[in-house]
Amino acid sequence: MYLLLIASMIGVYYWAEKLELSGLVWCALQIGFFAVFNDFLHLSPFLSIVLSAAIVIALIQSYLMIEDRYAPDVILFTIFRDFEKEVVNFIYKLIKLVSRFVSKIIVPKYKIINGFGLAEYIILKEAVINKNWKNVDKILSESKNKSLFYYALKDEGYKPEHYLSWLKLDSGNDIALTVYGNSHITAAWESRGSGTADTVSTKQINKFFEHLVHAQEAFLEAIKHNKDNPEPFASLLIVAKGLSLDDDEKWKYFVQMVKRDPLHYFGHLSMIDALNPKWGGSTQAMFGFARTIANNQPGKKLFSALIAMAHIEQWLYLSMSEEDEYEEYFYRPDVVNEIEQNYKINYPELPVQADYVDYYTLNLYAFCFYQMNNVDEARVILNFIKKRGVDYPWIYINAGLLSHFDTSYSFAFVYDEVL
Repeated sequence: MYLLLIASMIGVYYWAEKLELSGLVWCALQIGFFAVFNDFLHLSPFLSIVLSAAIVIALIQSYLMIEDRYAPDVILFTIFRDFEKEVVNFIYKLIKLVSRFVSKIIVPKYKIINGFGLAEYIILKEAVINKNWKNVDKILSESKNKSLFYYALKDEGYKPEHYLSWLKLDSGNDIALTVYGNSHITAAWESRGSGTADTVSTKQINKFFEHLVHAQEAFLEAIKHNKDNPEPFASLLIVAKGLSLDDDEKWKYFVQMVKRDPLHYFGHLSMIDALNPKWGGSTQAMFGFARTIANNQPGKKLFSALIAMAHIEQWLYLSMSEEDEYEEYFYRPDVVNEIEQNYKINYPELPVQADYVDYYTLNLYAFCFYQMNNVDEARVILNFIKKRGVDYPWIYINAGLLSHFDTSYSFAFVYDEVL
């Protein structure tokens, strides 16, 4: 008879999971009802099984009818839908908290520094911390590295609330609106987490979309006040990716960005990500974009980065489902040849005076050569860039627990291994 109970529980579990509910919680409820009927009301085991399964099925149907109104605001509804995900997220946050404490003691040998530690960026960061918005506006208006600084500020993790005082002073400032929107992008991904969609709870998804919508509104408002600034359009590509907007919308933002800044480095990389099959694009669209631009502009190091990034993103996409192809990807002759040829065309020799585009691009190539087991080429590049590592793509190197919370550990691991 207990085999019948187990069979009914398996049926409830898979039905609940198919409905994107917590199979574990609903099965626990079924056991509870069974215990009440069988042990306390002294009904027969068969009748207890039938009644407990029927009640759980009725409760699931009732939940589905009213969840849109109450979930995930009510904790009980969150448990019914996302119990396992919430437990995992709680454990992850706990590990993250402990890891941050440990990282104060076990300091990475080489620390990745936002903005490459440029003096101008340090001044900008101090101005942001102290809410000296006049200086922030001046630097982000006049610096030749302003695109880098917009990008770096986004990674600092300042909360959207931090910038509200700037918007109160000047609600029509396109720079303030863009920086504010970028902070919502950071908050969106912080809310969502880095896991695949099936590991993200309803509450996380709702917060993710909420932040992205706020970001989108801020960027569109910024464009109204200054139609010449490329930064809101570059950031809208990230929003379009997160909101799964169609490719026409992504291309609209990209074209508008390029009209204002044909060499916008981070905007081009964001377009690769937006066309990525992980985010509703396709392998063909991603590589088509990368190769078309890179091949039509040979010798421009900016565009060679697109080829390297496209291969990294395809490798990551394969890791989600095609384990054998993923493990062999950077050993494929066609992949090796394309990366090596593009590197030789764009970097026949390493630059005497490198800029941030060089450092970002060379990090991408060093990562590819490391994955290809071409240690000699990786060593040359890493020896050139020294300690100027960047989060992407080294974030995808597993160098122990701490590397999941600070990419500096991953970069330091590869740097020491290669050199």
